[in-house]
Amino acid sequence: MIEGADEQPNGRVDAQTRTLALFHYLLSVPVGFMSLLSLPLIFAGLDLILTETPGMGKAAVFSGATFLVWAACIVIIAIGMAVCLVLGGKYLMERRNYTFCLAVAGVSCLIAPFGTALGIVTLLFLTKGTTKSLFDRA
Repeated sequence: MIEGADEQPNGRVDAQTRTLALFHYLLSVPVGFMSLLSLPLIFAGLDLILTETPGMGKAAVFSGATFLVWAACIVIIAIGMAVCLVLGGKYLMERRNYTFCLAVAGVSCLIAPFGTALGIVTLLFLTKGTTKSLFDRA
C-alpha cells in the first residue's frame, strides 16, 4: 500500500468541510440582516395600536396587531435560521450532530439562490459514505 494514501481523501474531505462551514457562516450574516427588514412593520404595527385614529376604532388596533404578529414571526424565523446556519457550520467542522447538519442543509434550500446551492452541495457532501463514516467516528 502506498504511504499516505489514506491521508489524501481525508485531506480533501477536511478542505471540503472547512469550505462548507465557511459558507454556512457567510450565509448566516445576510439571513440575520433580513430580519431587520421587518422592523418597519413592527413600528407601523405599534403606531396603529398606540395612536388613536379618528373613525378607525378597533380596525386600527386589529391591523396593528396583525402587522406586529407577522413581523415578530419573521424576525424570530430569520434569527432562528441564522443561528441554525452558524451551528450547522460549527457542527460540520467538529463532525458531530449529523442529523442536525442534514436538517440545516435541507432547510437552507429554502433561501434562494445561495442557500439552495449551499444546501444541495451540503446534502450531497453529507450523504457520501466517507463523510458519514467520519461523523460516526467523531
